[in-house]
Amino acid sequence: MKLNNIKCIIILAVFIVSCQVEDQPISTESSLRVLHASPNVSGIHVDYFQQEINLATNPALFYQENIRFTLPANEDRNVLVIPSNDTLSIAYQKSVNFRRGESHTLALTGNVDSIEGILFKDELLKITDSIVGVRFINLASNIGSISVGTSGGSSNIVESINFGEASVFNEVTATQASGSYLFQFKDTNNNVLASTFLNPLPPFGIKPIFKNFTYALVGNSGNLSVVKIDHF
Repeated sequence: MKLNNIKCIIILAVFIVSCQVEDQPISTESSLRVLHASPNVSGIHVDYFQQEINLATNPALFYQENIRFTLPANEDRNVLVIPSNDTLSIAYQKSVNFRRGESHTLALTGNVDSIEGILFKDELLKITDSIVGVRFINLASNIGSISVGTSGGSSNIVESINFGEASVFNEVTATQASGSYLFQFKDTNNNVLASTFLNPLPPFGIKPIFKNFTYALVGNSGNLSVVKIDHF
């Protein structure tokens, strides 16, 4: 009888430990998001598999589009950018090695003859239900430094973001009372270059999926746009 009691205790202990392990999964991956931010470049393919890929089934990424890839952590990878109209050439390549759980964004700028890549680490905020994180990036090459504020706001959220730079993720209130935001990208003379909306709350009764957002100003002085990227 005593032996049976000991066996039961051992089985119960193993069960409790296994439940604790399942409740704390260990991520063995990192992520890389690629943003096509060059208005002068047509479609591109992204190859990070360390081997030849079937370009016919690998979707092309076009201007203002972005795509997220999952990469093994702590492993050297060579990210290749291949023009969709010249699949025998490599327009850009970058070696990366990310730690477990890290997230990065690679913005592709430049022109057809010289694609450039700018890598940003996504320092996402761990925030409550009433807050979201918002980051701004300047990828418009010929307009100089920019600032970003809200319509009607008394001060800017961020000041002086030069080309190729990003702000940190800023905390923004997300409640029914705060409503939506109209972000305004402005030049050094405080002229509004472009605007974009953020409604941080999902429809009533739906649990929010994304809690961090990136807004990237892309294009040139004659044709500016804002690209929104959703993060977890």
